[in-house]
Amino acid sequence: MGVPQGSCVSPILAAYFTSPMIGEVHCEASTCIEGSAELSPLVRGNKVTLSPTTLYVDDDGAILASGPTLEVTAQMIMIAFKETHKWLTHRGLKTDQVKNKLMHYTKTKNRQASPPIHIPMNNHTVLKEVTPTNCMRYLGLWFNPQLRFHEHVKIVASKASRATKALQMLGNSTSGINQLCLRQIYLGTVLPIATYGSVAFWDRKSSVIKNTLECAQNKVLCFITGAFKTTPITVLEIEASIPPIDITLDYYTEHYTTCMQRLDHSNPIMCCIPEHHRENILIQSAPLPGFPPPPRNLVAPYLIRQHKYKSKAKKTTTT
Repeated sequence: MGVPQGSCVSPILAAYFTSPMIGEVHCEASTCIEGSAELSPLVRGNKVTLSPTTLYVDDDGAILASGPTLEVTAQMIMIAFKETHKWLTHRGLKTDQVKNKLMHYTKTKNRQASPPIHIPMNNHTVLKEVTPTNCMRYLGLWFNPQLRFHEHVKIVASKASRATKALQMLGNSTSGINQLCLRQIYLGTVLPIATYGSVAFWDRKSSVIKNTLECAQNKVLCFITGAFKTTPITVLEIEASIPPIDITLDYYTEHYTTCMQRLDHSNPIMCCIPEHHRENILIQSAPLPGFPPPPRNLVAPYLIRQHKYKSKAKKTTTT
C-alpha cells in the first residue's frame, strides 16, 4: 500500500523510516574520516566537525561539515554523502540527481578557490561533479554564502506582488468585495508569503530588506484603500489598519522567541542553541500593534451605496 501525494501521514512515515539513517551514516562516516591519513590528525586535534544530526525534513536533507580549509570540508562531505547513498541504495531508494547543491561558507573573497565535490550517481559507475553555487534554496529559504537573505526577500516580495494582482480580480474601488474583506485576505494570505522565514533574516538593521518588503506592502495599501499613489503611506496604514512592515517583523520575531522559551531543554531545537542563550526567561510578546479595524457599517460606504443602486436598477429593468 502506498501513501497519497501530499498526505499528512507521509512526513511521519518518512521520519520513522529515515531516523536510523542519521545515526548509522554519521557513525560510518566518522569511522572513514578517522581512518583517513589526511583527516585523522585533524580529528585528533578537534579541528574538523561533521554534524551528528544530519538535517532531514521529509525528503530534503543537508550534510554540514566544518574544517580549517575548504578542501577538507569538501572531502568530508563526499564521505558522508557516499555513506548516505549506500544506506539508501541498500534499502531500494534513490537520490534525486538534479537537486544536489553545494555551498561553502568562508570569509575569503576568492570564490575561485571553492572546490567542487564528486558524488556517486544511481548508476554506481559514474561520479557526478557538483560545483559550488552562490544561491541555494532549502526549506523555502533562499540564502547565499554570506547569509544576507537579500535574494530570498526579493523572491518572496515578488510572490506577494503576484498574489496582490490576483486579488484585483475580486474587486476594485467601484465594485467587488469591500475593503474589510480585502484587508482580511491580505493579512491571511499575502502577508505570510512576504514574511516567510522572517525570524531567520530579520535583524532590524538591514534597510534593503525593509525597503523591499515596504514596496510590496505599499502596493497592497493603495489597492485596499483605493487611494492615489501619491497618498502618504502613514495615512494608508491608518486607514487600512495595517501596521508598518518593520513593526510586523519585530512582532513575529518576539512571538517566535516566546515560543522557543517555552520549549523543554531536551527538545532537539533547543539542543541546537548555545548554552548562554538558553536562559529561563519567559518573554511575553505584546499583541501586534496596529490600528483597530474600522466598523463594518463604515467600511467603504460608497461601495455599499453602489451595490444598492445596482440592485435597484436591476429591479426596475425587471419590472
